[in-house]
Amino acid sequence: AVLQFESGGENNLKDLYETVLIETPIGKYFEKFLESQNILAKKDGMETFQRIFNEEDIDLITNTVLKYWLEDFYRFCEGLGGDTATIMKELLEFEADKRAILVMIHTNNTELNQIARQKERQRLFCSFGSLYYEGIFKFASCNDETMLKDILSKYSRFAKMWSDAERNAGDNDIADALQFELEKEDVRLNALAFEGQAHLAAFYAFAKLKAVERTNIRWIAECINAGKKHEIESKLIHIFKRQQ
Repeated sequence: AVLQFESGGENNLKDLYETVLIETPIGKYFEKFLESQNILAKKDGMETFQRIFNEEDIDLITNTVLKYWLEDFYRFCEGLGGDTATIMKELLEFEADKRAILVMIHTNNTELNQIARQKERQRLFCSFGSLYYEGIFKFASCNDETMLKDILSKYSRFAKMWSDAERNAGDNDIADALQFELEKEDVRLNALAFEGQAHLAAFYAFAKLKAVERTNIRWIAECINAGKKHEIESKLIHIFKRQQ
């Protein structure tokens, strides 16, 4: 959607700016991103705004806005108290950890892995989660998969996921296999939210699991269409699967 606005030039970008800031729930997070880039204070703010909205920077913008939202949502859940806060904090802390690991492994061969931009990458990580503070701090000097593996080896949960990902990846890139392991753990945690009573976390978990269900259906359809039914199980994440 952002790229469609961009193709129309400055006027369309101005429409995007006004629409996102005024008309959508993410407005305040989007505005915070623009303030962090000092765009709103610049005389040539619209030119700067247009420059940063290119395909290369879209993921950076998306992850920054998502970080602001997650931190805000985490504080909100803390304020709710009770079982809702306890369960939601666990779910959101894993979400923050998952995002941090995926950002690290997917930026290994990008400009964000260069020393000049590593601080920029650090700003994408949430200020909560089991990796925060020590693990996130070490990410600042991490520039390859070997170093990332060493950092995560200090955390038993992620060490096991890395080991499973290496085994399942074989000769292929570990990034996709690790993401699959992280997604499976995310599903497991959200499924556990339904085992409690009198809390609101189940509504969040329901929405998350519905998204996984949609991804599963899309994957099954792609395999059937390609005549590769034998590959369905390779990327299918079972929801509410009985643990062995």
